[in-house]
Amino acid sequence: MQRWPIRSIFLRRPSTVRCAGQFERMRKEAASCALAQAATGGWRLRFLSRILVTVLSAAKSSFSVAVEAREKTIWERSLYTSYFANVRKLPPDLVPVSIARSSPGWFAGRRELRLAPTWAMLKLRKPAYDVAFAELLTHLDPADIYLTLGENAVLLCREKPGVSCHRRLVAEWIELHLGVEIPEFGFARSACPTYEEMIWAGNRHADDAPKTPPSDV
Repeated sequence: MQRWPIRSIFLRRPSTVRCAGQFERMRKEAASCALAQAATGGWRLRFLSRILVTVLSAAKSSFSVAVEAREKTIWERSLYTSYFANVRKLPPDLVPVSIARSSPGWFAGRRELRLAPTWAMLKLRKPAYDVAFAELLTHLDPADIYLTLGENAVLLCREKPGVSCHRRLVAEWIELHLGVEIPEFGFARSACPTYEEMIWAGNRHADDAPKTPPSDV
């Protein structure tokens, strides 16, 4: 005879019940026990087993709804790209985040150097630069990056819109893996050219960022 599963189920740590699949497994265990009790008698155990199955089914449903709502909220966060000279035009509710290897001295905002090209990469030209940066991204988790950046982050580098810049590579990488949209600030996503369509600037150096706070232009 199968043993009553309540003890084994409810002594599990709550932290282990993290997904609807685990609720389903627990429900099936209780249902299996209920069937066994039905075959061997014991109306009290059958009754309690059925209650447990019902409770676990409801818990699974509620848990799934909560997870879906939370994920919807997370993946609908606003995220943009822009450039240092445009910082003063950003609304106060947006959060500038430098992803450049070297930020201008006046910039006191957040930095996310995991998304910055290395000094060695900055000496490369296309297509070697693209290959090296793509390799860098393979070592990162796009979901972790997205969540770390947080709500209303604006990824900053140096180049003006339309000029080839790794911030668009980062944006397209996140878009590809997470199914979100990351436009250039001030432009509709559909108006943003792809990285491959952008112009590669002739002379690019790590110190190209403006040395003083940008004026409104």
